[in-house]
Amino acid sequence: MAKPLGVGIIGAGAERGWAKLAHVPAVQQLAGLEIVAVASGSQAKADAAAKAFGAKASYADGKDLIQDPNVHIVTIAVKVPDHRDLVLAALTAGKHVYCEWPLGRNFAETEELAKAAQLCECPRGRRPTNTRQPCASSCTRAGSLWSDRSAAERSSPLHHRRFWSKG
Repeated sequence: MAKPLGVGIIGAGAERGWAKLAHVPAVQQLAGLEIVAVASGSQAKADAAAKAFGAKASYADGKDLIQDPNVHIVTIAVKVPDHRDLVLAALTAGKHVYCEWPLGRNFAETEELAKAAQLCECPRGRRPTNTRQPCASSCTRAGSLWSDRSAAERSSPLHHRRFWSKG
């Protein structure tokens, strides 16, 4: 049996938030994935989240989580203004990225992040054909980027530009 892919969740809170309500339960139900690290706004909150979700590591800074060699997939579950820097850091580190919707603060930022993901190295020459595919089961390339509008709708802003207004 293959070793599970390590998932790190930035914005994990033991008390409330989308990570607790949606991301953690989803990861825990998927074969081949394991929550190995969490990051929150303070070390105390991160420690509480790690204990609640069974993660081995906890960080007060999401960029420290990104550098953890046991993290293969970075889930970004923080407020939208913080998405850009974290997504770019994770892509630069060669991590798969799953980011909450909306991916960017506006259409231009979303395009920037999509282009950054396209420029990442693809070790096997594969590029995902659908950004809604879960990376653990469909792609082995580092630097993959997924962002869904919601888990229920499975609608990606990269594919549905009507969500973004240029004016």
